[in-house]
Amino acid sequence: MGDHLTEHQRNNFVPTLTHIEEKEDTKQEVIKVSNLIEKVENQNKRKHTLAEIREIVQHISKGQSDLNAENVQLILADKRFAQLFFNLFDENCLGVLKQSSWEEKLKAWTEVNPLQKCQKGQIKLDFVDLLESITYLCCQDKNITGEDFEKIISSKGVSKKLVKLLGDGENKCTMEKFMDFIMAATKSCDLDNESKETLQAIFLKHAGNDKNEIGFSEFKKIIPSKDEFFVRRIFGLFDVDKSGTISVTEFTETLNQFSTDDDDS
Repeated sequence: MGDHLTEHQRNNFVPTLTHIEEKEDTKQEVIKVSNLIEKVENQNKRKHTLAEIREIVQHISKGQSDLNAENVQLILADKRFAQLFFNLFDENCLGVLKQSSWEEKLKAWTEVNPLQKCQKGQIKLDFVDLLESITYLCCQDKNITGEDFEKIISSKGVSKKLVKLLGDGENKCTMEKFMDFIMAATKSCDLDNESKETLQAIFLKHAGNDKNEIGFSEFKKIIPSKDEFFVRRIFGLFDVDKSGTISVTEFTETLNQFSTDDDDS
């Protein structure tokens, strides 16, 4: 027979290739959905965490709109606040932070261009340098645990320097600026347009041309998880009106919600 395929073999070979390609496309689709759903879940968890942090700040400041160094020190020393703040950095729930990753995130928050001199930018860098120095004294070269994190942010000098930074040199800052700092320093990745379009295409594929909504049984086919409790939780995020189905509008609006600017509402 040599190396040549017969016509019969060629006819059988083409469908086989097509089947392999379809399986590969399905595999890639599952991976994309898994990654995107994880982002949505993290964003939802983040919003709840930020809302609880705001409640703690309001309680400690007794509802006042301005915070002084003493207020901020009490906030940073609060165990529940420290745990929640740590969790915002620990997006993957590992229980520890790599020093290098944490420092990179803090430096990204400064938004400082090394080639351009800026007084406000330098003040931000000085604050980050202070945190890095305290971190080294506390952890040496080890990862940062939740307990370490609490010690670092409540260390002497941190609250005073933070208030001056957020208050533009004043001895007080607004609660909103403090919350802006929390959100900006722990900023997570938003869903980009390509990711949203991918999810919308997958949704429409499972809904079909003659439908504009899907139920839980159809939604399960989209989510690559055998944990029904987890799938129902994700389903609940999209089922805004709690009707037991997800419309195209609900799906799109929920995606947009997780793609907008950070907030703690």
